Amino acid sequence: MLIGLYSSTPQCGKGEIAAYLQVKRNFKIYTFAAPLKKICVEFLVAVGIPHLDAVRYCYTDKEAQIPGFPDGVTGRHLQRTMGTDWGQNLVDPLVWTKAQARLLDANGAANCVFDDLRAEDEYEMLRQRGALFIWVRRDNAYDGPLSCTDGRLDGYIPSSFHAIIENNDTIPKLRQQVDNLFATHPQFATCSPFKAAV
Repeated sequence: MLIGLYSSTPQCGKGEIAAYLQVKRNFKIYTFAAPLKKICVEFLVAVGIPHLDAVRYCYTDKEAQIPGFPDGVTGRHLQRTMGTDWGQNLVDPLVWTKAQARLLDANGAANCVFDDLRAEDEYEMLRQRGALFIWVRRDNAYDGPLSCTDGRLDGYIPSSFHAIIENNDTIPKLRQQVDNLFATHPQFATCSPFKAAV
């Protein structure tokens, strides 16, 4: 089974759901931003940020100001500008999607979840491989600046998503919604492996 998790803004719970699927159902977590995060870590190390701090800024503490940079430069800001301004606008609009498609097709596990679905090309790449899509929604999840990639799939008709999870309660309640989805939704209950592109 291949799942794509989408939300209109950051911090809606996609990562929490992916981690739960990894532990509870042995899903492998993929992220379109994986190569980008590695690039950002190496960049920060090259300009003098200790490696462990660079990893923290790019993976877990993405909203923290990075010392030695102008105000507003956070791990999230680095990833957005390198990912969009450099990667998509100057290199190839599909650079990150192509990278993950190759990786997925070469190494795809029986159960895979993408926890950072944002754009139409990412959606289409996963759809072509038979993915199921979950829209994760949360009231007042994020009050920081949004990027041009946030909310891009909001215009897709709700039927483009197989399920919607409202994450406005506790983590145990969020996990219960995931369990209920796999117990009651016919497409999620089958949990069949995805088909790699030929």
